[in-house]
Amino acid sequence: MKSQCVARSYRDQIEIIENILSKTGNGSRKTRIMYAANLSSSQMRRYLTLLMDAKCLLYEPEDRLFMMTPKGSNILQAIHEISLAKENLHRSKEKLRSLIDIRTLADIDSE
Repeated sequence: MKSQCVARSYRDQIEIIENILSKTGNGSRKTRIMYAANLSSSQMRRYLTLLMDAKCLLYEPEDRLFMMTPKGSNILQAIHEISLAKENLHRSKEKLRSLIDIRTLADIDSE
């Protein structure tokens, strides 16, 4: 039986924070955020603590809801702007590659 190498795409901390903040919105419970952001319970505790310490999330104990603060909303907006800029940069690189016949270093070295 052949073993298959599966490429994994790991999320970085910014992507996880984006997932949590976007799932929180006007109020969500911990379990809902955890499942929507695809996190383990221990990961969820660490990220919620981080975001509450940074004043990005508030916890309403009577409703058991986590709510995004204006600071959290600003951070989420900045993350979206960075993602858009990265996509535009990637598209520009691809366009440049299609306009210029980019050869590998091996091709250039063999000449």
